[in-house]
Amino acid sequence: LLSLVLAATAFAETRVTVVPIEDEIGPSAVYLVKRSLEQARANGSTLVVFEINTPGGRVDSALDIANLIDDSKVPTAAYIKSGNFGGAQSAGALISIACGRIVMDPAATIGSAHPVDPDGVLASEKVVSWVAATFRAWAEKKNLPPLIAMGMVDPDLEIREISVDGKKRFVDGPEFALLQREA
Repeated sequence: LLSLVLAATAFAETRVTVVPIEDEIGPSAVYLVKRSLEQARANGSTLVVFEINTPGGRVDSALDIANLIDDSKVPTAAYIKSGNFGGAQSAGALISIACGRIVMDPAATIGSAHPVDPDGVLASEKVVSWVAATFRAWAEKKNLPPLIAMGMVDPDLEIREISVDGKKRFVDGPEFALLQREA
């Protein structure tokens, strides 16, 4: 967080708005984010930092928040805190990805976004596929690694970091096997 604030101070006049996102993500969090972004614009903020420490919550509310962040005229960043919930779980991970810039406490985590129904039963493969595709689309939009975002949702997704012509990149299991056969 300090590095974000210090980087922002390089501008002539800097105003940073900090928005805590804690507990479950739901309609009240959508309202908080909407109101906070409106105030940040009105106050002339040059950066909005979302301090995130959540176990997750509703996918629809996370998508609403992601869209509010994306539509905001103020640059945003996610600061993922360690604490009661360990960081940005589930819906909190999607909100973090929507910010495009992510900074984490060393002990914080992000992910654990496999969808479940209200009773805690793991969602069907169809739902997992849709949520993983949603995470991928947001990651691509924000120039973040799409496979890492998808891996937050799909625990069966195998991801490897490889080096090709001196450049590091992420590949899934089938692509890695294909590259091994071609080598």
